[in-house]
Amino acid sequence: MHVDVFLRKAASGFEVVGIERSWPGKVISIPPPPPRVDRRVFADLAPTQRVVFDNYTKTYNSSRGTQLSSEEVFDRLTISEQTTFYGITHALMHTTLGWVISS
Repeated sequence: MHVDVFLRKAASGFEVVGIERSWPGKVISIPPPPPRVDRRVFADLAPTQRVVFDNYTKTYNSSRGTQLSSEEVFDRLTISEQTTFYGITHALMHTTLGWVISS
């Protein structure tokens, strides 16, 4: 184990402004998991979820003047947005409330 002490020079001498304790194998936080090698999360969607996202992609492309595929648009979403889409559409597919998909 070793200790680093950070000092600041002041008019009256040195002041301790920080201390860092370290030791072999020290882990401050757990590193995030490595990204999926195949990165095919869009391919994991159920057919009904793909239809819903395809409709969204058409609107997305027409409003921005782009020609991105549904998979490209899905990959641009944040993890939170992807998870929200999974959660909501999964719940709708497994409830008696049902939903209507328009083309």
